[in-house]
Amino acid sequence: MLDVIVYDERFRELIDLEQDMDDEGDFGGFLEGLIWSEKNNDLIFNTLGNKKTWCFYSKGRYELLKEETNIANGMTYDRDGNIIICEQIGYRMAKTDRDFSFYEIIADSYDGKVFNSPNDVVIHSNGTVYFTDPHYGRRPTRHGRFSRQPQKKQRVYGIRPHDNSVFVATEETNTPNGLCFSLDEKQVYFSETTTSEISVMDVSDDGTFTNRRVLAVTPELGHGGPDGIKLDRKGNIWCCAQGGIQVYSPDGSFLGLLKTPAASGNLCFGGDDGHTLFMGADSHLVSVRTKTKRP
Repeated sequence: MLDVIVYDERFRELIDLEQDMDDEGDFGGFLEGLIWSEKNNDLIFNTLGNKKTWCFYSKGRYELLKEETNIANGMTYDRDGNIIICEQIGYRMAKTDRDFSFYEIIADSYDGKVFNSPNDVVIHSNGTVYFTDPHYGRRPTRHGRFSRQPQKKQRVYGIRPHDNSVFVATEETNTPNGLCFSLDEKQVYFSETTTSEISVMDVSDDGTFTNRRVLAVTPELGHGGPDGIKLDRKGNIWCCAQGGIQVYSPDGSFLGLLKTPAASGNLCFGGDDGHTLFMGADSHLVSVRTKTKRP
C-alpha cells in the first residue's frame, strides 16, 4: 500500500492508494531529467553522480545510452524529436538525437559570460527553449564542482528557435529549479528550492515572464526540497519536494503527499496510456499508476 498523506479528498481522485509502489531498478546515481517518448514508448533519464544517460523500456529492460555526460540534468524533446539537455557542470545547453549520433551545443553563455549551471528545461509550442540557471553545479557537492558563479543572478533564460539567440525570460525567481507551462501556456510554474516555494508567472507576448507570485510554500515533510515539476491533464501540479511528490490543485491548494523511499528530483507521466507516474528516488526509478494522466 502506498505511503501517503491526504490533505484534500480530491487527492483520492488522482491515485489509487491501495496499490504498491514499483521499484524499477537501481541506476547508481541520483535520477534527473525523466522524459517519456509516446512515439517510442520508453523513458530516458540521467543519473547525476555517475554521469550517465539511460533508456528504460520495462522492468529489467534498459540500455545505457551515454557516459561522461557533464552531469546532464533536465531534458525535454523538441518538435523534431531531438533531446534538449542541460549540462550541469558543462554549463551549457545541448541538443542530440535519441541515439546520440550527433551532439550540438545550442547555447553556452549570456552577455559574454558562461551560464551558472543549467538545471531544467521546457519548450514552448512556438519552439522557444526555456531553462533555469541556478548555481547548484558550482558547489562542491557530489553533483557539482566548486567554482565562481559567473552570472550574478540565477535567471531563467530563453533560446529563440530561429537563431539560438539567448535572452533573459526573468530574473525575479530566487533559486529556480524545475519549471513547466500551464496547459494553455499562458503561465509558467517554477519550483524554487532554497525558499521552498512553487511560484507562477505570466507568459508575455514577447516571450518573457512577468508578475511573479507564490502559489504555494512546500511544507517540511521529509527528505528533499522543491525540484522537478509537472502537470497532469487537469492542470494539477505534481512537484518533487519534501517527503516525495507533493500535489497541488491549479489554485495552489495542497491535495496530498505521495511519499517516496528517498529524495526525488524529477518525475514524468508515461506508460502505454499515460497513466504511469515515473519518479526518481535517489538512485532508484520507481513508479505508480494514477487515475489522471499526462496532458
